[in-house]
Amino acid sequence: MDIEGKVAIVTGASRGIGRQIALELARRGAKIVLAARTVEPHKRLPGTVGATVAAIEELGGEALALQVDVTRPEDLEGLVDAAVERFGRLDIVVNNAADTTALSAPVEEYPREAWLRQFDANVHAPFTMMGLAAPHLRRQGGGDRQHQLGDRRSAPAG
Repeated sequence: MDIEGKVAIVTGASRGIGRQIALELARRGAKIVLAARTVEPHKRLPGTVGATVAAIEELGGEALALQVDVTRPEDLEGLVDAAVERFGRLDIVVNNAADTTALSAPVEEYPREAWLRQFDANVHAPFTMMGLAAPHLRRQGGGDRQHQLGDRRSAPAG
């Protein structure tokens, strides 16, 4: 697939899979909008969103870094707006950010706040992000309604 000149948002882009996806998209010619909570180096975890930008620029690519907490809908809205404002379009969204803070506590001791944050980051955030991005993706010829979840027209009869 040719993605030269396309614009991609990658959440969770400061390290791990998100960083690698962002680098690969940049190698293939996409402009990348990087979103992550980690702006300053963390004492236990390597990588920052700024380090990912530097790596993309070393490849000759173009990137914009934003500090984003995906559990905050206003941060997601600002992320999409910044991508379109900076690059004039949005073609690809990679919902990679996740809360992987699993506690090994029995259900009666598991903190409700931790449970809710995981759902906010891992379920609600990608849903919110796609709702914000879909109009921009459709403008570029993507986001086909027939392939969205919940569209039963193309589903086989059961």
